[in-house]
Order: sequence, then structure tokens, then C-alpha cells
Amino acid sequence: MRGRSPAAPIVTGDLVGGREVAGFAYAEDPVPPTRDNDRLLFDGDQGTTDVPETIVPTDAREAELRGVAPLDRLPQQSRLPADDVSPGLTNRVEAMLGRSDAPWRAIARPLIEALYETGHDVWLAGGAVRDLVLGAGPAAVRDLDLSGTVPPGRFHEIAYDVLALLGGTESDMRLSPDSLVCWTEPEKPQLAETALVEYRSLALSGFPFPGTSSDFGDDARHRDLTVNSLHYDLRRAIVIDPTGRGIGDLIGPVRRIFCCRASLEPRETAAVVLRAIKFALRWEGEGVTVELGELREWADRLPSGHWSGLDPFVWRGIRDDHREYLKHTPTDRQLQVARLIGPAPARLIGDLLEVRS
Repeated sequence: MRGRSPAAPIVTGDLVGGREVAGFAYAEDPVPPTRDNDRLLFDGDQGTTDVPETIVPTDAREAELRGVAPLDRLPQQSRLPADDVSPGLTNRVEAMLGRSDAPWRAIARPLIEALYETGHDVWLAGGAVRDLVLGAGPAAVRDLDLSGTVPPGRFHEIAYDVLALLGGTESDMRLSPDSLVCWTEPEKPQLAETALVEYRSLALSGFPFPGTSSDFGDDARHRDLTVNSLHYDLRRAIVIDPTGRGIGDLIGPVRRIFCCRASLEPRETAAVVLRAIKFALRWEGEGVTVELGELREWADRLPSGHWSGLDPFVWRGIRDDHREYLKHTPTDRQLQVARLIGPAPARLIGDLLEVRS
């Protein structure tokens, strides 16, 4: 593709050895994780049950550049100047990153710059983007979530190098092979300010094990709500709206809560309901009108008995999520909003409240 250099990383759609790259997988060996844990997934591998053995090259010099960079896959209306979306947003982002009391203060900028130096893209994601777009001040951001094209093994390797310069060790890094989420968790008290940085590569669908991609659209199908699918590009000062409606749902005259997650796994759909209740009550408490009609339509389409007869392990996970998201929320308010979302969510919340300790 025009504008891509062979020295840049491989992206979905490139040809390697004549085969089209579909994404990237993660192998649990070697330990500690490095770029050698990241493996190429090819179109046609969707039926495989084992993580492939081909290690992801550090660049595309031996690939045929057929793929499209993540931003170029999106229409222009999904890539908007930050200050047009929310006046003063660029200044709030910079102030948030440089906040003197922020737990990520020491590591954020060095880590982001180190990732850029590899040719990969990295973006702010999650609640920080949502809240800053809404006009919240830098002090309102509690966690620093990053997303990008760097596969998890390579990210772990880079983040460890940055932590080592700050006096950290390998034990300060975490990587979940189940979710491919990476995070810093320093053990030394003097490094506490480097905690609370979390990274997840753009997610990939269609494989029997977790994978990563170069596609914002696919990644959005792994997120819960459209308002939580927004990204912020630090280099370009733009807000990225993969669903094309996240900004409108968030800053319109009525705040719409709508699910963009494709998975129908019971724990994941339950998390959508729980987080929808959390945000609906938060925003109504701020005097905002919240619209749940489309979320109710989504809930009505869930299979009959969707949350009934679950494996005890899955149910424990849903209970844990309930405590995390709604532990300080009055039970009557939980039920009130759940009923607005639909009969099945109301039964789910009723069951959770009965077993909640």
C-alpha cells in the first residue's frame, strides 16, 4: 500500500511466503515473553486448534505489502480532529499524561515513544478517552489503557526494557495468555508510580484461541459499548470512532448506551448489562438523559434462558463482575435499570442479588 515502508511492521492482509496474513497469535513459550512468542496467522488457519509456529517478523521486508494500515481502513468520518470532537481535548490529554500525581507518570511517555520507534501504532483507549471526550479533567482518569498494533510478546519485551531503565524487573510485567492483555505491576514501592498501565493489541475474531489484528472494526466487536470503543491518536491528535457512532452516542443530546460486542458468551453479555447499568446510573446522577432502547432490542435477541443453568465457574465469574461494577449501587436502582433493558437482564440482576453476599 502507498505510504507503507517495508521497514514497517507486517499488517493483516500482507502476503508472507505467498500466504495472506489474517492476524497474529500468541504462544505461551518461551518465558519470559518476547517477540518470539508472537506467531503469524494466515487465511485458512481458522480451523486450526494449535497456535502456529511461524514467528512474526519484526518488519515487512520479506513480505508483499498488500495490507492496509488500521487507520486507512476507516472512513474519514471515523477519524476526527480531537478539538472538533471536544474543545480542549488535546490539552486535557497532554495534562493527563503529565499529571504529577499520576501512577503512570514515569513510564507512560517513554513507553509510548519506545512503541512508536518500532514503527507500530499505539493509542489511548478505554475509559480515559471516554471521560476526557466528555470534558472531564485530567484528575478524573484513574487508569491508563493503551491499544495498538504491537503484538503482546513484543509489547512485553519493549515494556520490560523501559521498566528496566526505571529500575524495574521482569516480575513487574504481567501478560494474560487468555485475554492477551499486558500490564505493569511493579513490586518495589519506589516504582509504584509506574503501575496501572494496561495494553491490549487490536483484537481478532474467527480463531479458536485469542488473536490480534490490524483492524479497528474487528476490535470494536470485542468491546462492550460503542462509547467505550473510542481511541485517541496522540501523534495525530484525532479521535478514532471505529463503530461510526460512538462519538454521537456519547456527546449527543441524549446519551445512548448500545452494545457493539459480537460475542454471545454468557459472561461477556452479562458484563455488557452490568456495565450498562453502571454507566446509566452514573450519567443519570449527573443529570444526563440516557437512552436504553437499542440495548433492550439487543437483549431481546439473546437466546431464551441465556443466563440459566450456567457452569458454576462461569457463574462465579459473572458474580465477580457484578461485585466489581455495582458493589456500591443500591439494589433497587440496579433492578430498576435492568428492567428497562429487558426481562432477561432483570432476571439476571435478580439472581445476582439473591446470591450476593
